Amino acid sequence: MIIKIVLLICFGLLTLKAHASSFFTVTCTGLQELSCPEQINDIVSEKFTRKFPVNKFQISLVMLQTTNGITAARVSVAPVLGDEIGYTTIGTKAWLVTNIAEDTGRTGLIKAKVDAIRSATKDMMDECEKTSDCDIYSKK
Repeated sequence: MIIKIVLLICFGLLTLKAHASSFFTVTCTGLQELSCPEQINDIVSEKFTRKFPVNKFQISLVMLQTTNGITAARVSVAPVLGDEIGYTTIGTKAWLVTNIAEDTGRTGLIKAKVDAIRSATKDMMDECEKTSDCDIYSKK
């Protein structure tokens, strides 16, 4: 089941380009009803933004949610492709969080998405803070 979720996440259907402040950019896949930068703005650390300049790197966030509330978020650091911010790959070193919505109504499903993306992003920022040089990106 987890393998299916990860595969679906990796092959997200829709990429929504979202630009936050001048400090970082988020490319979201599979998350149409929320602004990704707004959901994680307070979590992204200063150490992260110093290490990964906005013109060269982005936060790549892939979201999957089933109708019965199983939610998965995958977050990684990925290089910007080409000259335009918003086009990126999915980073190879990633943080994955899954949860199940307590309420499968619209509000409950959105809350589960927010919880998953915030949790995955926080895990990535925690790892950044643990290393001396925010060593959370891998080219391989």
